[in-house]
Amino acid sequence: VPEMCQKIICGLNALTIGRTLPCDCDPTGSLNTQCDPIGGQCRCKPYVMGTKCHLCVPGSYYFSPDGCTKCNCHNMGALNNLCDVAAGACYC
Repeated sequence: VPEMCQKIICGLNALTIGRTLPCDCDPTGSLNTQCDPIGGQCRCKPYVMGTKCHLCVPGSYYFSPDGCTKCNCHNMGALNNLCDVAAGACYC
């Protein structure tokens, strides 16, 4: 990938709208500021999702600079392995 395209989304955007778009990776949830030049997916930290790496994956909580934390729900007492995205409390 050319250096000029490493921090922007190149490809169809440049052809369609006449310019490239910035990656806009979330600094908290992404590994760096570079994204995939085709589609713009940023490289996310553990248990983080979204094109910009700005959300916890289902089954995780506490969006932080270390990524998100996996829910630790007991398989006998919890409804499933989903928990509150802020506090991590499991649903019984």
